[in-house]
Amino acid sequence: MPDLNSLERKFGRFAIPYLIPAIALLQLLNFFLLDANPNFIGFLAFSPAAIFKGEVWRLLTWITVPDTSNILWIIIGTLFTIWIGKTLEEEWGAFKVTAFVAITILAVAISGIIVKFLIPGLAIIPLPTLSIYFGGALIATFAFLFPDKEILLFFVIPVKLKWIGFLAGGWAIYEIVDIPVLAPYVIACWAGFLAFVAPEAIRNIKQGRKTASRRAKFTAATSSGEEAFHTCTTCSITDISAPETEFRIAANGEEYCVTCLEKNTAS
Repeated sequence: MPDLNSLERKFGRFAIPYLIPAIALLQLLNFFLLDANPNFIGFLAFSPAAIFKGEVWRLLTWITVPDTSNILWIIIGTLFTIWIGKTLEEEWGAFKVTAFVAITILAVAISGIIVKFLIPGLAIIPLPTLSIYFGGALIATFAFLFPDKEILLFFVIPVKLKWIGFLAGGWAIYEIVDIPVLAPYVIACWAGFLAFVAPEAIRNIKQGRKTASRRAKFTAATSSGEEAFHTCTTCSITDISAPETEFRIAANGEEYCVTCLEKNTAS
């Protein structure tokens, strides 16, 4: 994927501020329109066959279909999504949030083309629940960025967002396994998460394994009674626990491993 900063310099003017709150409000509006005329959903839902017949607005309108028929849940969901959208934009900026949504919409469009030619029977069926999968991906993204934030489930039970994120991911996997023909659509709705969050999550996992390995080596070296010649002031690794690591004496007279020294110098 091209560097996001360079893309923002070129196309930043196309960023849409408050995009996710706008989507949430459109879902709320469509909730009442659908309540007045249930057939209205037939004009909004994603349908590859209908799109190929010229109803191209469905490439966008599917994301504004409400994911519940209960008025209480749509109000709660709208407020929750607006909060997520504003916080996500503060963290990422309007351009990255816009790119997140745009990648999802593009991925869904591509999945529709695939389904149209590989599973023609499915292509004629409107998919009014597609926005639910996007909502799950949005929650999982937010949970990854703010795992220890707490929400009150049912206004009573405090739950950290990371558990909600795991639940959203698990539900998406369940849907793929339970209804394999929907797999292209479910994966497409998670395209933004896969593009912006999954790579960082993989890096964190790898870094966590490296850290655990270093701690294990350090513990083994300590218990063996060997005395280290070099010890990093910041992370405490030694020339025994990490023999491949280089150590340096900083200007303050303290000894650091090269990695921590670079971090301290940068800060």
